[in-house]
Amino acid sequence: MPWKETNAMEQKEQFIHEMLKQDKPFKHLCAEFGISEKTGHKWKNRFFEQGKSGLIE
Repeated sequence: MPWKETNAMEQKEQFIHEMLKQDKPFKHLCAEFGISEKTGHKWKNRFFEQGKSGLIE
């Protein structure tokens, strides 16, 4: 089976989608995505303040 390629924006969108479901503790979600909690909070805050466009670097 081929690897699924994703870009950074898709990863951020998937992170936000999973975060909004609130199925997992935030700390565990960050670990699953291989990011620090600081980065996770940065993405979350940008999303809530600016919407999807806030995820663009």
